[in-house]
Formats: sequence, C-alpha cells, structure tokens
Amino acid sequence: MIQLIKLLVEPIAIIWLVVIIIAIFQFLKKQKTWGILSALLALGIWIIGASPIPMLLIATLEKPYSVEKQSEYPKVDVVVVLGGIIKAAPNEYTGINVNGAFDRMITGIDIVKKGKAEILLYCGGKPGELGEAASRYEAMDSIFKGWNLSDIEFENLGFRTNTREEALAVSEYLGVKKKVGLVTSAWHMPRSESAFRAVGIDVIPIPCDFYSGSKDADKAAGFRLVPGLGGFEILRIYIYEMAGRVYYKFKF
Repeated sequence: MIQLIKLLVEPIAIIWLVVIIIAIFQFLKKQKTWGILSALLALGIWIIGASPIPMLLIATLEKPYSVEKQSEYPKVDVVVVLGGIIKAAPNEYTGINVNGAFDRMITGIDIVKKGKAEILLYCGGKPGELGEAASRYEAMDSIFKGWNLSDIEFENLGFRTNTREEALAVSEYLGVKKKVGLVTSAWHMPRSESAFRAVGIDVIPIPCDFYSGSKDADKAAGFRLVPGLGGFEILRIYIYEMAGRVYYKFKF
C-alpha cells in the first residue's frame, strides 16, 4: 500500500490520473471525440512510463557492447573518456556535481590502474576557456591530484561541446596511429564509435553506464500499474541518440 502511494504521488502519475478523470467526464458528457483523445493520451503516458518499451529500445543501442568479463578487453595505448559527466556546483564541497555517466571516469581510471592503458585522456576545460564549463573540470583536476593518483597520466584536452569535437580533439592530440580504448555510456557508444572512426581513429569500445542487462534493469523493464518518470528519461535518451546519429550521418 505504501509503495502504491509513493507511485501515485509522482508528478507523472498525478497527470496520468487527471487525464483519465478528464476522459471519463468527457465520455459522460457525450464528448466522444475529446474522450477518445484524452484516453489515448492516458494510454501513451502509461506505455512510456509503465511498460518495458523504453527499456527495450535503449537495449537495442547497448546490446552490441555487452561484455561478460573485464579480461576480454585488450590492452590499449590510450583510453579516452568522453565528457558530459559533471556540472559546476560552487555550493558543493568538491565544487562539482557528478551525474550517472560518471561511471565513464571511474571505468577509465580503473583501466589505467590495472595496466590496460598508459594514458587517460578526457575532454573538459582549461583556465580561461568558457567560464563555468572550464571551472568544473579544473575542480575535477584538483580532486584527482588530491586523491594522489600520481601513478596515472591524465591529459585534459579542453572543453568540447559534442562528440564530434571530442573526436577531433583526440585525433589532433594523438598525431600518430595508436590503439585507443573509448569509454562512454553503452547507449552513447554507437554514435561515439562512428564519430571517432569518421576522423580516422579506430577505437576499441569500452562501454559502461548500462541501463539494460542487469537483474535490476530486467525487473524495472516489466509492466507497472502506475507510470513513472524513468521510462520518459530513457525514451528521451534513445530519441536524442537516434537523432544524433541521423544528424552526424548527413552532416559529416
């Protein structure tokens, strides 16, 4: 009962219930057309927020990169960690606020610590570039130094606004051909891999930050009685990635 109440107080659940009530009133008032439209809207909200469809869609992006064991990853010369993992937060103790994609940095650090790569490259910001965007990565640089990760060679390639720019920055930095491991979220890997190969970098994908594939994810992918926001966020990511792939295909 308590769990149901928690679900019902979510904003999207409240909107869903209101739409259902509106549809009922419209049918009672013989407003059949408007009633059908409201009912379809309620159905759409439920499909996105309470069905496995969004998870099944994101899984189509992630499944090609599923790896059972870490030992399956070969040794590389350089590991590249893509950005989009933090934002500036002056009121925070560390000066930054990380998001779910921070798995990327943890994965990159672990790869170097285990001797599978010599250098860790990431695209952030440097003094004098773009204000807040630069300060957040300066803060991360200082945290790395404070953690005494002196046995890891980091290189910040500067702030980049998209994956294409990150690929160009890495290409310019490397100069000569090297074996490059690319670390990013599994759902972002198809577009990232294509962007890097387009600029002449033959990368070895090292995915992380999976939405699908785990027992918790499989459980979350089932049907729910009441819609939640999770499905909308997953669908947003899927649509964004697919739109980005189309854009890159025709633009570059």
